[in-house]
Amino acid sequence: MIRSDFLLLAIFSICFLSTDGYTQTIKMGGFVATQFVNDESEDANIDNQWKFRHARMHIKGNVNNKLNGFVQIETKAGVATLQNAFVNLMYLPNTEIRMGYIKLPFGLEAYGHPLKNPTIDISLASKKVYCPIGIHDMGIHMKYEHRVATCWVALVNGNNGTTVDNNSCKDFCGRLLFTHVKGLGFGGSYSTGKITSGTNKYGVEINYKNGPLWARGEYLDAKDEQVTGDDKEYMGYYASFAYKFLPQVEGAVKYGACNPNTKTDNDEWSNITMGLIYYLAPKGWNRVLLNYEIRNDKANENLGNLLTAQLQVLF
Repeated sequence: MIRSDFLLLAIFSICFLSTDGYTQTIKMGGFVATQFVNDESEDANIDNQWKFRHARMHIKGNVNNKLNGFVQIETKAGVATLQNAFVNLMYLPNTEIRMGYIKLPFGLEAYGHPLKNPTIDISLASKKVYCPIGIHDMGIHMKYEHRVATCWVALVNGNNGTTVDNNSCKDFCGRLLFTHVKGLGFGGSYSTGKITSGTNKYGVEINYKNGPLWARGEYLDAKDEQVTGDDKEYMGYYASFAYKFLPQVEGAVKYGACNPNTKTDNDEWSNITMGLIYYLAPKGWNRVLLNYEIRNDKANENLGNLLTAQLQVLF
């Protein structure tokens, strides 16, 4: 839970940074995603319920055109957690340097906006291979944009949180995306570091969005070195396609699979998601989504399919 004095201090710091003669601006925004879920699993404690998926607020303070601060919090079950808190420095050409509590630049789904996906949920590969611990950390992040590609690199503590680091090693994370062809982005990500003993993660991605067609996919692979010497290797992938057949109506389908431990049998996950999207306006991301997931978990025969209806509003 975030202490109220910490949040007030963060807001106060942004509001009273030196302006150096520039007109300072303060902007607030956020997004809400509320949903109804019907779980067909035999062992589900609650078959259906209304719930919040996201409820985030942020404050951005522009000191000048080369310096700004950003603070974001998310509330779940009445508890507020820090989502992002950093300072952006843009003093070098085509370069942005970010310092603070940052999102790690790895992957297409994990690094992107949580609501700007063709389906409600991200893939099993993103959740189980890359994000089993967390995707935010304390450190420094740099983004460099070129006319044919964009590169992100980050050096962080490796604790996946705002706590004090528990070792002298720092984690590295990087992503390279080629965008020379209109509507097409493709590239890869790499992460390495030491949380308990060691971890290495790789990913390749492709994203194509042009006119009514939207296609994307990723392959992710990871290896965790365990202190017991029994290393854990896991992999996953997904492919999704969406087509806007009316100005405000879009259909989507996604297939994904994940193996949480390639050294063992009968623990693979897979799912097929079929979705229908209605945009509340021809432009923007305010949407109503309906998804039906056909889920298969070899380690859990009681897992059933999932129906989710979600309303997303960005402001």
